[in-house]
Amino acid sequence: MELFHKLAKYRRKDDFESSSEMRFFLENADILNSFPLYRKFRKAYSSFDVIRANLLLRALSNKFVIEKAYLAAKKQEVIPGTPADPNSESIKAKLAAIKRDLPYYQLNDQRIYVPVLPLSFNLIYDQEPTRLDEHPYSGLAKDYEAALIDPFDYYGPDLFDSYFTRLVKVGQKGKNRAFLNYDSFSIYFVNEQGRLDVECVLFDKFLDHPSYNHLLVRVKPAVEAYYKDSREEFMKALVDNRLISSSLAFKIKHDEQRFYANIAKRYSLDGKQ
Repeated sequence: MELFHKLAKYRRKDDFESSSEMRFFLENADILNSFPLYRKFRKAYSSFDVIRANLLLRALSNKFVIEKAYLAAKKQEVIPGTPADPNSESIKAKLAAIKRDLPYYQLNDQRIYVPVLPLSFNLIYDQEPTRLDEHPYSGLAKDYEAALIDPFDYYGPDLFDSYFTRLVKVGQKGKNRAFLNYDSFSIYFVNEQGRLDVECVLFDKFLDHPSYNHLLVRVKPAVEAYYKDSREEFMKALVDNRLISSSLAFKIKHDEQRFYANIAKRYSLDGKQ
């Protein structure tokens, strides 16, 4: 962890603060105060938590947009007080047009538009909207707080590999995933619960003339080394691909050697007493 702390400490710049993701968060984050389960994300500080907060906001927005579109489509076709025809081509076409502009997560053959709800509920928002008129789903539009879930734990790290984020998957090991964030110039190593294990910040202030081209290709060797649990290969891949400077790599290694030498000396002196 000390390694990743040092990479963050000496980062060259952090463009995430001026990114579209941060602007979206600042403009919409207050919405999260209405949901006790998600309220903690209102005070997101790290770039990864801001991305998670934005995913929640986009999912909630999708829910409202699809419900509103369904009601509008039904109003044009159905006699008030009667159920909508589940096979109505008109309603299907109008909802399909709305959903074309919405972010989603592809899970096998199903599109997940509202990942703050379980898979069975998402089937309704994707393919069976007329069930919103049936009990118990008819309460989803207004009384749905009890149905909300932790989407990161429920759907796992692949949820970040979707149109809800701007992240790009660059590697995996088992159920763990690595994502590149072009806004913050960092790699997120995410575990199977959808939580961040570590963030590897790229481009330190000692790196002369940094290049931001072909990043996806350049970070893959480092990700592969990380998942091999090879610290030396990981550092070498970062330096060889000019993702961090050799100066910082040397400093990190030197500081660690000095730290362990002091520990060894302390134990040696304690043993003599």
